[in-house]
Amino acid sequence: MAKAGKSASVAVSFVGKLKTAAQMIAIVLLLYFTPIAGLPIAAIGTLLIWRAALLTLVSMAYYLVMAARALQKSS
Repeated sequence: MAKAGKSASVAVSFVGKLKTAAQMIAIVLLLYFTPIAGLPIAAIGTLLIWRAALLTLVSMAYYLVMAARALQKSS
């Protein structure tokens, strides 16, 4: 999109921001690993990293659709 001069037309989505937040929290929890107050920190971290992976795919699909629309408009 940057080469086509359309990088501004494909804005950052909220899903991408959620993915980044889930990923960062998951990394911290997976590095800490030890349960806190009976909460299974490792399991929560694993769940969050899987959600981040799913959100990555959703975000990718969103960006591909937006990029295709932007490129069709310029054709």
